[in-house]
Amino acid sequence: MSALGWAKRGAQRLVRRAGFEVHRAPGHGEDGRLYAGYDAATLRRRPFLNIGAGAFRHRHWTNVDYDSEWYAGAQPAGFVHFDLTALEPLPFENDQIELAYTSHVIEHVPDAAARNLFRECHRVLRPGGGLRVTCPDARLLYRSVADGRPGYWRWREPWFSGPMSRLAVGEDVSLYDYLVREIATPRCRHYVHALEPWSPEEVGRWMRELPYGEFLDRLVRGLEFRSRYPGDHINWWDEVKLRAELEKAGFQTVYVSRRGQSLFPPMTDPHLFDSTMPANSLYVEAVR
Repeated sequence: MSALGWAKRGAQRLVRRAGFEVHRAPGHGEDGRLYAGYDAATLRRRPFLNIGAGAFRHRHWTNVDYDSEWYAGAQPAGFVHFDLTALEPLPFENDQIELAYTSHVIEHVPDAAARNLFRECHRVLRPGGGLRVTCPDARLLYRSVADGRPGYWRWREPWFSGPMSRLAVGEDVSLYDYLVREIATPRCRHYVHALEPWSPEEVGRWMRELPYGEFLDRLVRGLEFRSRYPGDHINWWDEVKLRAELEKAGFQTVYVSRRGQSLFPPMTDPHLFDSTMPANSLYVEAVR
């Protein structure tokens, strides 16, 4: 190996020790093997939907997103506007879509909006096509608080010192605050746009007195989608609830996946998929 090669390898080791991973971003055509199962005519139609796409870009994929000032800085030009809460059809024909992916979207909308999305994905997907859903795993979040695991929440700590938090200097953040922020953001007492926030004492009492599902329903009770703050979390999902709703939407094959382990090759690209909040994420796939 050349001196340059040894230097490069040494630099990569140092970066990894610091807790980072080095990836080479895929260029045009470099991920062609992931799309080897699709002919050229199919790929030209871009029949792959990323719903709630944000800054996502890929030549074969069509971005579907909510047009708002909140997300404007992250949205590239040319996406298809879709308001999940309007409960309208996706603007695509039946059986025309190969794959659909939605990451950390359904926690931002009511159950009715998620149900409509799942039904619409089932309608537009071709037989054998797949839907991949990722979202915060409510059971994991609940368990971290019920078991008293503050170390788990280190990935979320920066939020409480950022511009969306009104945390006062020296003020405590309880585990209940972390949980409320993740399940019912407008009820978080440290959120700048809070609505009638829950106190840690209230949340702790409900957790002790109510069964798991009833407790989570209590946290989100009365919350509605606010178009000015579409980034708020107003709903909860776990494996049981998500599986049940996908099956009701018509998907007969539904299974829990893992990060980067999609059974559909295009969605295994680590540069593009499953990168949002892996510390709290649930991954579920459904086959049309």
